[in-house]
Amino acid sequence: MGIVRDAVTANGLPPFSVELEITETSALTNMESVAENIRQLRESSVTVALDDFGAGHSSLSLLKFCQIDSLKIDRGFISELNQEGTRTTIISGVIAMAQVLELSVVAEGVEEEAQLRELKAMGCNQAQGYLFAHPMPADRFREFMQQQTKTPRVINAN
Repeated sequence: MGIVRDAVTANGLPPFSVELEITETSALTNMESVAENIRQLRESSVTVALDDFGAGHSSLSLLKFCQIDSLKIDRGFISELNQEGTRTTIISGVIAMAQVLELSVVAEGVEEEAQLRELKAMGCNQAQGYLFAHPMPADRFREFMQQQTKTPRVINAN
């Protein structure tokens, strides 16, 4: 965890502005070690998100054992949101569970306004995806963020 602390300090970032993502699959490989690393990160005010939730084993033990700050619902669920099937039920269930556990929820891979509206209706906290921005080089990202502070587009789904 020293590497993270050093990187945060070297870049002059407040630790609370940094969120590290761990994939569900990697967290399951050595839960005790992962839980200890997460504890140390959180003591340093760095937040931790469990990425690609639902793509792996979706272990509820992992949520209990590792004190994460947010769940990121795998884009595979979001991409099928407007299609018939059980995806809406699964997404609603994950959001409800996260709310009970007092976790933030991020929907990954949001590409359409209809998806965003449906996620908002389900109580999703946040969304990310091509609807908001495509990947970009660092210099373009700086410009993008400066523009967002001038004319912010609310990305938070609440």
